[in-house]
Amino acid sequence: MIVVTGATGFLGSVLTRQLLEAGHAVRGLKRSSSIIPHFLENQPKLTWLEGDICDPYLVEELLAGATQVYHTAAVISFNTAAKKYMLHTNVTGTATVVDACLAHPGIRLVHVSSVAALGEVKPGTATTEEVYLEPNSQTSGYSLSKHLSEFEVWRGIAEGLDAVIVNPSISALFYDAADRIQIRVKGRAVLQFNNDITAAAWQKTSLSSRRCYLTNFDPSSFTDHPTSGLPEHIEQEKFTLEESEIGFKNFGIVSIQVQNIDWLWLHHAGHRRAFFDYTDGSFQWMIP
Repeated sequence: MIVVTGATGFLGSVLTRQLLEAGHAVRGLKRSSSIIPHFLENQPKLTWLEGDICDPYLVEELLAGATQVYHTAAVISFNTAAKKYMLHTNVTGTATVVDACLAHPGIRLVHVSSVAALGEVKPGTATTEEVYLEPNSQTSGYSLSKHLSEFEVWRGIAEGLDAVIVNPSISALFYDAADRIQIRVKGRAVLQFNNDITAAAWQKTSLSSRRCYLTNFDPSSFTDHPTSGLPEHIEQEKFTLEESEIGFKNFGIVSIQVQNIDWLWLHHAGHRRAFFDYTDGSFQWMIP
């Protein structure tokens, strides 16, 4: 049995689907307000528990018979008003999972942290797990919560837990063909899914734009004929606003807190390149 916390989330739901496709039995943890994605509905090898990740009795039940635990559950927000709640949920929740794993020898824990839990590096230097975050007044509540959550996992490892920490990051590339400018943006990504932020954005999404989310197929799915993947009446926009609400479960937002921008101008007489560091406001020319 494999356990996935946050199994309805942006990352957790895709991970759960991949585990099921590989033939594994999965037990997922979700909050009562969470919506189960359509691709996880009616899955015979998937069972659900509903509740609070900080509840030790619930987590004890969740881990019964488990051999692997993927801890993806977390509160994600850059709103300072949510800092206290986020710290409690992310740090205490991770501690609860770690303690439960320690009580069941033989479990391997994969803790999904974030690049936000790591420190800053100099331009041209790779970020690794050895780059230590030194929290200060500018450190976001989310970064601090993921940083302190990692401490709980390291504590568990010191007590004999078999665990690994992963730190996902994001890079976005833009190109303006007319001006021959390439921009590579690196930063800390927050995947917003099934929360107040996506709900507010969904309400502002036009009916025609909602059409893109009214499919039962995943992006990049293979098909034997050219198709949008949408039912014919949806493709022809013959649906109501009420009917479009089902698309919310497929809707997500990627928020990027920019750390640096690598700017490149392509020119036959010689390229030009510059580096903008948003962590300290510095600028530096580079050799292309």
